[in-house]
Amino acid sequence: MKRKLFLSILIVFFTVSFMSSPSICFSEPDSKVWESFQPRFYYNKTNLLKSSNIISVWIYVIINDDVLRDIRNGKIKKNNLNMSRKYQYYDHIVCLYKIDCKNKLIKIEEFTDYDDQGNILDQQKSNNSNWTSIIPNGEMEDLYSKLCLTPNKLLEKIMEII
Repeated sequence: MKRKLFLSILIVFFTVSFMSSPSICFSEPDSKVWESFQPRFYYNKTNLLKSSNIISVWIYVIINDDVLRDIRNGKIKKNNLNMSRKYQYYDHIVCLYKIDCKNKLIKIEEFTDYDDQGNILDQQKSNNSNWTSIIPNGEMEDLYSKLCLTPNKLLEKIMEII
């Protein structure tokens, strides 16, 4: 009897833990729309806009436990109880980036933070954001390679490394 009770409690505990963990349960974006380019990083492969050498692309980033811990400890002030509660179930962020393929630059246009139920936590547009260099070997360089480099240019880049 005690063993059945213990197993029942254990099953309930793991079910509740699993369901409340945003990085496990709710984060995976629809693979028909989003394609992975790094662990936890996806781009919208159905909605790419190209104008001259500039590509506009939506990025979906799954928030992991390390990021949640950093946010709780740093970005969200301990005296802002409302904000701490709001971000308790922070799950993912969707951002609109522009990539300058010719100059290997990137800038963010807007972002939206979501909780594990798909509710918007915060949304901001950045009308005057600055272009920044794409960091070598960073997440965005992989995206740059996927979206900007033709197979010939990719081959040239590989040959430069070798």
